[in-house]
Amino acid sequence: MAPPEKKQKTGEEDKTEEVKPKIIEPPKIKIVEPPKEHETDAPACTKPQNKESVTFLTPDTTLNVMRSDKGNILMSLKDGGIKHLYAGARASVGITKGRYMFEVKVLESLSSPDASNTTGNRGVALKTSIRVGFSTASSSLILGVGDEGIGFESDGSMFHDKKRTTVGTKFTRDSVVAVVLNLDKESPNFKTISLFKDGRRACPPQPLPESLRGKTLFPHVSFKHATLHANFGPAPHCPLPFTCRMVQDAAKADTTVTKYDAPADGKYSIVLPTSLPDEGTFDWLDMFLEKNRSYMELSDRMILNWAEHSGIWRTKGYAAKTCNDKPDMSFQVAELDDDSIRKSVYAIAPLQARNFVAMEVKGNLMEDERKELLAHFPACVFKRIAWIVVGGPTAEFKKHSQQLMLKQKQDVADKAFVLQRLEEKRKKMIAKRQKELEKAKKKAEKEVEKERKRLEHEAKKNAVEEKQEGEDKEGDQEENKDDEEKEKEKDEEEEKDEEEEEEEEEKEEQPPKVELTDEEKKLTFMKHEVTDLMPSVLNSSYTKFTLPSKSEGFDELKYEWAKNNKADEYLKKWILERKLSMPVEDLQPSAWFNQQWAKFQQTTKSWHIKVGEYKALMARKAADKAAKEAMKRAAAERKAAEKKAKEEAKKAKAEARKAALEAKKAAEEAAKAAQEQTEGSEKNDDDAEGEKKEADSEKKEGEGDNKHDEKDKKDGEDEKKGEDAKAMEVDKEGEKEEDQEDEEEKEEEEEEEQEEKEEEQEETIDFDAIDVFGAEDILNVGSNTPLFKDFEFEDWVMLSLRCELHLMVHAFRKDVDDPDRLGIRLEHLAYYYSRYFRETLNPKDYGVEDFKGIVDLVSDSIRVTADSLLQSKLDSEMETLSVFVKLTEEARRHRGLCIALGDDDAKLKLSGGAVQGQRSQHAPRKPYHQPRHKGFQQQSFGKVGQKGHHGSKGGHGFAPYGANGGKAGGKGPWKGVQQPVVSAPFAARIVAPHGRTPMVLAS
Repeated sequence: MAPPEKKQKTGEEDKTEEVKPKIIEPPKIKIVEPPKEHETDAPACTKPQNKESVTFLTPDTTLNVMRSDKGNILMSLKDGGIKHLYAGARASVGITKGRYMFEVKVLESLSSPDASNTTGNRGVALKTSIRVGFSTASSSLILGVGDEGIGFESDGSMFHDKKRTTVGTKFTRDSVVAVVLNLDKESPNFKTISLFKDGRRACPPQPLPESLRGKTLFPHVSFKHATLHANFGPAPHCPLPFTCRMVQDAAKADTTVTKYDAPADGKYSIVLPTSLPDEGTFDWLDMFLEKNRSYMELSDRMILNWAEHSGIWRTKGYAAKTCNDKPDMSFQVAELDDDSIRKSVYAIAPLQARNFVAMEVKGNLMEDERKELLAHFPACVFKRIAWIVVGGPTAEFKKHSQQLMLKQKQDVADKAFVLQRLEEKRKKMIAKRQKELEKAKKKAEKEVEKERKRLEHEAKKNAVEEKQEGEDKEGDQEENKDDEEKEKEKDEEEEKDEEEEEEEEEKEEQPPKVELTDEEKKLTFMKHEVTDLMPSVLNSSYTKFTLPSKSEGFDELKYEWAKNNKADEYLKKWILERKLSMPVEDLQPSAWFNQQWAKFQQTTKSWHIKVGEYKALMARKAADKAAKEAMKRAAAERKAAEKKAKEEAKKAKAEARKAALEAKKAAEEAAKAAQEQTEGSEKNDDDAEGEKKEADSEKKEGEGDNKHDEKDKKDGEDEKKGEDAKAMEVDKEGEKEEDQEDEEEKEEEEEEEQEEKEEEQEETIDFDAIDVFGAEDILNVGSNTPLFKDFEFEDWVMLSLRCELHLMVHAFRKDVDDPDRLGIRLEHLAYYYSRYFRETLNPKDYGVEDFKGIVDLVSDSIRVTADSLLQSKLDSEMETLSVFVKLTEEARRHRGLCIALGDDDAKLKLSGGAVQGQRSQHAPRKPYHQPRHKGFQQQSFGKVGQKGHHGSKGGHGFAPYGANGGKAGGKGPWKGVQQPVVSAPFAARIVAPHGRTPMVLAS
C-alpha cells in the first residue's frame, strides 16, 4: 500500500493526463426588450361627445400662418425677414381631463444644404424647426417660450419655459408624430405628456410642469421653414400600441371650446390708442390685451418680442432698447434690419378676420401718421376706433400701476438678495476651503507626530532589556491605545461640529418682502427704465401732437380717462409744460442773428485795431519820455558835479585863508611873548631901592606906555579889519556868482517843469475820473484815448459773453416765433449756446459751478427771472454796441476796487474753453492782431523793422497788452519787459505779434 502522499501525487498525474481542450462558446447577445407600455386601450365612451369641430381660429394664430379652409394644413410666409420668425397656432378645443391625442404630419421641410451657416446670426439659419405640444389659452402663440406651454421639438428635445431637455428621437419630413396628453386619474401615467413617432413611442412619459397642472390645455404647434398637417381625429393616421381617443372624439365634459364672437356688423375693429409718452402707454395696452384676447397687437414692440421668442440673436440682447415705441432692431441681418417685417405685418393684417390694436406712441399722436396708418385698414372692412387714453387715470389703472411698481421693486430686491447670498456663499466656500487646508495640514502634522512617537516607542522597545516583564510591555501598549482613542474621539467631535455648521449654513432664507413708500404710492404712472420715445424724437415732435377726430376717418372716439374737452385741455397743458422745460431740437439761427453777429465781429475787430494803435502810440511816447528823462538826469548829474567842485574849491580857499590867519596870529603872539620876556628881565636887574621911588614915576610912565600900546593895538585891529573886509568882499563876490548860477539853474528847472506840465495837460487825462456811461465816444474819451485801453484778455472774453448771451436771448424769441416760449430756460443755456455758436459752454471754464454763476458774471446785461428764464436788460435793436464796452469797463473798475480791498473772490478765474482759439465761424474772443502792411512791419514801430525781430527808434518788441517800450529797439522777444505768465488755455487766446515769442506758459 502506497503512502498517502504518494497516492495523492499519482492521482494528480493521472488528472493531468486526462485534461481535454476547452471549447470557447460565443458570447450571448443580450436582447434589450422595449420598456413595458403602461398605457392601456381606451374604454368605450358612453358620455356625450364634443360636436364642435377642432380647428385653428384666426385670433389663435400668428400673422404669418397661412391656414387651409379644410384639412388644417398650416404653412408660413417665406418672403423677407418674416420667414425667420416662428409661426404658431393653437387649437380651438382644450382638454381638462381624460387621455387624448392629436397628430402632426410634416409635409414639407425647407432646410437648405448650408443650414449650419448662420450668416452672422445664430437664429436665422434656414433650418426646419417644429414644436408640437399643449398650452393654456393665455399662453404665447410660440410654444414653450413661457411657463404656460410645453412641447416636443423636432431635434429630439422637450421645450418648456425657454428651457430645452433632450428626451427622445428626432423627426423630420414625412414623419407622423402624435402627442398624448394623459389627465386620467386612473392611469399610471397621470399628468404626463408623451411623444410617438410613426406609431411608436419616441420618449418616456414626461411629467407636466406644476404651472400646467389643473388647467385646460389646448393642442399647439409652432414651426418655421416647414408645412404641416394637423389631424385631430377621429381616427389616427398611425395607430399607437394602444387605442387612444383623439381630441375631436373627446367627451364634451372633458373639453373646453374657445369661441370668438363675430362682429354684429361684419366689421372687425382696428384700435389706435392715443396716449402721451411715459404716461401709462404700454401698461394700459397690456391691460387691454388681457381683457380683450381677440385683439392682436401691432407695434415694433410686438415684432421685437416675436423675434426674441423665435430665438433670433440680437447684438446687445433684448433688454437693451433705445425706446419702447421704435426700438432699434440691431439683428445685423439685412432681411431683419430693413423694416421688411413691419411692412409684411401691415400688408397681411388687413387681410385677416381679426381685431387689431395698433400701438404707435408718436404716430397715434400726429394727424398725418394716423391717416397713413388708417389707410391700411379700409372702412368697409374695419371699424376704426380712436381710444384716447389721456388725463388722470382710473382707480383700476392706478392699482395696476402700483402692482407693477411693487413687482419691479420686489424683483430688484430679489436680485440684490440673490447676489448677496452668492457673495456670502462664495466667502463661506473660501473659508471652508481654508479650513479644509488647515485641517489637512493638522492631519499631516498629526501623522508625522504619530510616526515619530511610533519610532520612539520602537527604539525604546528595542532598548529595553529582554528580561523586562511582559506586564510593563502590556501597560505601554494600553497607554498607546488610550492616546489613539482620545485623538480619534477628538477628530470625530471636530467633524461633527463642522457638519452642524454646514447644516446651519444650508438653511435657505427667503428674500425680504418690499413695500411701496408713501412717495411711490402717490405716483400715477410707473416709471420704466426705458422711455417710450427717444428725447430727440420727443423734442422735435411734441409740438405737433393732437388728439384724433372723426374728420380723420375714425368711426368712433372713445375716451378712457379724461373726457372730450378735458382731454384737449390736458394735452395743451402738457405741451405747454414741455415747451417750458424742453429745448427746441430743430432750431436754426435766423438771418437776423447772423447779421447781428457779423456786426459784432466787425465792431470788435475795429476795437482791437484801435487799442493796438493806442498802445503803440503810448509806447512811442513812453520811449520819448524816457529819453528826455535820461537827458535830464545827465544834465542834473553834470550840474551837481560842477556845483560840488565849486563848493570843494571854495571850502579849500576858506580853509587856506583860515590857516594863514591862524599862522599870522600865532606869530604875533610869539613876538609879543618874546618882548614881554625881554622887558621883564631888564626890570629884574634894577635895585630894590629905587623900586619905591620909581613906582610913582613908572605909574605915570605906565599910563603913557599904555596909551602907546593901546594905539598900537588899535592900529593892528584896524589893519586886521581891513584884511577881513577884503576877504569878506572876495567871499561876497563868490557867493554872488554862486547865487547867480543857482538862479539860472532854477530858472531852467522852472522852464522844464512848465514844459512838462504843458505836455501833460496836452497829452494826458484823468482816466479814472471819467464817467463811463457819460462818454460819448468810446474810441476817444480824451487825448485820443479809447475807453477800453486797459482791457486785458479776460475783459474781452466777458465783453464777448455779454454780447453772445444778449444776441442769443433775442434771437431765440425771433427764431421760435412761439408765444408760449417766453425765453431760454437756464438749464438749456448750454444747449442753445451750442446751437447758435457751435461751441460748448462749460461753467468750469469761467470758474463757477453752474450756469447761474455764468449769468451772474454778466448780471449787468442778462438776468434770470423767477421762472428760470434768461432775459436781456438791453434792447434787441441798438445803433451801436458801445454799451457792451461801457458795461465791461465799469465791471473792470468795480472788480479792481474789490480786489484792492482784499476781496479775492472778485478775481475772474477763466480757463479752458472760455479762452480758446479763434472760432471757425464766429468772431474770435482773443484780441485782434493787425495784418502786415507798409510802415507796420512785424509789429515793430519805427522807421523800418529790421529782419522782423526789432525796430529802429521804435518800441521794443510790441506787447499787445500795455507793455512799455524803449527808445532803442530791443532784439529779443519783448526785451526789457517782464513777460506775463499765464496758463496754457489763456495763452491760446492771446495773439502774439508776428515773429515774437508768445507768452510764457505756466506749468
